[in-house]
Amino acid sequence: MPILQISYATDAERLVLERLIAFGTEMCRLADQAPDGGVVAACEGLAVERGRAVLGQTVEQALRARAAAAEGKGGRPGSARAGAGAATRGGESGRW
Repeated sequence: MPILQISYATDAERLVLERLIAFGTEMCRLADQAPDGGVVAACEGLAVERGRAVLGQTVEQALRARAAAAEGKGGRPGSARAGAGAATRGGESGRW
């Protein structure tokens, strides 16, 4: 069996790569086991079901990593105030 070496910079990247390899392995196994005439339907079903989950997890992980990096830079979580004289909607005038 061949060996694959992959370089990654962070644990988040490693997890994404592991998920994608597992997804590809599952897809190949399903294609091998599907009955004649049912390979495309089986693989499409897996792609929609598991593919959406894998992509969703990847996006979520990327967003969490970005948020953690931003917090690590000393940014204070919470809302930001508008600068002096900035036009904003709402307020005391009752418009909007």
